[in-house]
Amino acid sequence: MPPFYWYYKSFTENNAQQFSGQYYNVEGVVQQFTLEQITPSGSTALEYRLFEYDSLGTMHKANVTIEKNQVYPFLQSDNIQRFKIQWNDPLTPSTQNSLNRGRIFQKYTNYNWKGKEVPCAEFLMVETIDVEEANNGVQTIETTTKELFAKEIGLVYYQKKIGDKINIEYELEHRESMAEFEKKFQ
Repeated sequence: MPPFYWYYKSFTENNAQQFSGQYYNVEGVVQQFTLEQITPSGSTALEYRLFEYDSLGTMHKANVTIEKNQVYPFLQSDNIQRFKIQWNDPLTPSTQNSLNRGRIFQKYTNYNWKGKEVPCAEFLMVETIDVEEANNGVQTIETTTKELFAKEIGLVYYQKKIGDKINIEYELEHRESMAEFEKKFQ
């Protein structure tokens, strides 16, 4: 699997703590944008944008509807945090997509990242992705993901299982400033 990049930034707006994230593909092209509000109990989605590019490289924004906005829990709880979005593919508008995600805290643990034991919160995430094409039915993909978030670092590891046959593992390679990231793609 090719590398991908996330750029995160936290800030205060109207006396509320907020958190934004942008996902970049292997070519350094933005494909997602998220904006979340941080509360003592977790983060909730305020905005979610998805971008597709046509064969000429022109960006097209998908209109995303947030139906359930719970992204991350911060407190230990048996409650599953629900996040659900729906959108039409901007390049093939007859394709309706939905992502339904449940995330729950599992435990505190340690993880060896870059030769150092770092304290982490482990989450279990279950997703159902439905892609419905007009006159062609619905394709459903179900995933189960183990996530490890290290204190003062962020997501350092995840293992995603897609069905019974596909297993994807990622580990954070390194962190860098936006200026360093932009130099790669000039």
